[in-house]
Amino acid sequence: MASFRLRKIGWALGLLLLAGVACSAEITPPDTAAPRPSSTAPAEATVLSAAMPTRTPVSPAMERLPIPMLTATPEPVLNPAELLHSNGDCRLPCWWGIVPGETDWASAEALLAPSSVGIAPYERTGYTYFTAYLIDPEQPSEHTINVDLAVWDDTVQLISALGETGSELTPSVVMDTYSIPDEVWLKTSSNSREGYLDFAVILVYLQRGFLIFYGSQGSLDGEDVVGCIPNHAGSLRLLTWDPKLGLSFTEAMMIGMSTTGTSYFLDLEAATGIALQDFYNDFGIEGSEVCLRTPRQLWPSP
Repeated sequence: MASFRLRKIGWALGLLLLAGVACSAEITPPDTAAPRPSSTAPAEATVLSAAMPTRTPVSPAMERLPIPMLTATPEPVLNPAELLHSNGDCRLPCWWGIVPGETDWASAEALLAPSSVGIAPYERTGYTYFTAYLIDPEQPSEHTINVDLAVWDDTVQLISALGETGSELTPSVVMDTYSIPDEVWLKTSSNSREGYLDFAVILVYLQRGFLIFYGSQGSLDGEDVVGCIPNHAGSLRLLTWDPKLGLSFTEAMMIGMSTTGTSYFLDLEAATGIALQDFYNDFGIEGSEVCLRTPRQLWPSP
């Protein structure tokens, strides 16, 4: 009986031992090595994420806006050909924004330089004469248009510009815009020279500070010289100056056109017998063409 109990106990212990061995086969021991990264999150990404500092939110006022691309503004370029038709939209004696007696030479030079092939200084008694050789953009290889500026006290005092008659500088338009001239002068010869007979009419506005010298070709008609200033394609020279200088016609011509005198000019009434007011009444209407007749005997030989 006792041996039977001992055998039962032995079987029970054996069964328990077998159960323990089976259980121990299903248990995985803990891995003490560094955990392997998940296949969905690369290790490098995990390391970078951990190393990146946390960004502090920035207010809209502190956000850096994208820098716009700057386009260089081109220098204002004069179109000398426009002088043939206008005065740059400023009233005489202003010429293309240069106002005699007000505009300093540095500003005038900056305006002229982009349109010129050169600006040459010439020293005169008491002042410097600058000649700007302006390019006609429509005919750059044909010729230049010369503009002369007399400068003293570092200020432009007188401007002399060549051009041609056009819509805003014909005698009729000038008189319609600026009223009756202070003086009108003529210049011609008693005979032609090499087939050409010069004929000029000069409108002078002393109080305003400008004159316009219109050149044309005259013709002989018996004992008279006849000349007309066309509304288009006639040559002109514009002189403007500071009115405070109080220049006379002769003084303005000596500075602006380098003349030695004006003895070969005659005033309107002496040359034609037409009074200044009648001249203005007859030719101050827009579109009218100035045609004058003067005795040949009044004029020198060419």
